[in-house]
Amino acid sequence: MDEGVSRRVRPVVGASWQRAEQARLDPERIVAPLLLDGPGLEDARRSHPIAAALPVIRQLLVREAEQDSRVVVAVGDARGRLLWVEGDPELRRQAEGMLFVPGAAWAEGDVGTSAPGTALAIGGGVQIRGDEHYAFEVKPWSCTAVPVRDPETGEI
Repeated sequence: MDEGVSRRVRPVVGASWQRAEQARLDPERIVAPLLLDGPGLEDARRSHPIAAALPVIRQLLVREAEQDSRVVVAVGDARGRLLWVEGDPELRRQAEGMLFVPGAAWAEGDVGTSAPGTALAIGGGVQIRGDEHYAFEVKPWSCTAVPVRDPETGEI
């Protein structure tokens, strides 16, 4: 990474960009792989520990997002696979263009720097804004992600 560039970005972003470069990701050609669909996606959703809390998530976060707030709410698993993507219908349609959809993999090893993947990589919450994304296609977006941990085991 260019030393001048590394001075202008937040350390969490610079470290993520380095991981993406080490994984030999091409920011111009990154496409989130669709790893789950149909029965595989349904099985992953059913077996995910947060499935039981999804009605509360929908009530607190998604219901308002669907009412013109220009927000998309996604829930993924510990491997970065998106299981639910909900929220503003128009914004969700736009997100579909970059495969921010249920079943797609958004771990750093798949798409480079993004809030879902970087949050998993660092094990904590992060916000990635615009040009901080590694993939060119994602640069118009800003997003925030926080890993949810099992209160007993600490696992994501």
